Amino acid sequence: AVVVMLTRVFLVGRMQKLGRRQKTLNQDIASTIAEPIFGVSIVKLLGVEESFIVRLRQTLRKLTRNSIRMKAFSETPTNFVEFLIIG
Repeated sequence: AVVVMLTRVFLVGRMQKLGRRQKTLNQDIASTIAEPIFGVSIVKLLGVEESFIVRLRQTLRKLTRNSIRMKAFSETPTNFVEFLIIG
């Protein structure tokens, strides 16, 4: 029980940081998508479709990496306890 509590205490701060990062990345994606929708004629006029796609892909990659980290950290206590019980 002590090991589980220590593991959770260690992970809480990390999970909060990842959660804030997730929120920021979701906001970045929303604004990245909204810009060309509201200014589609300007985007086409300036020929910046390619840079929009590159920027969106970069943000989506960051969001994916962050999501994987969040999942790994949230599963760590359970996996650790199972390891202790089985091992």
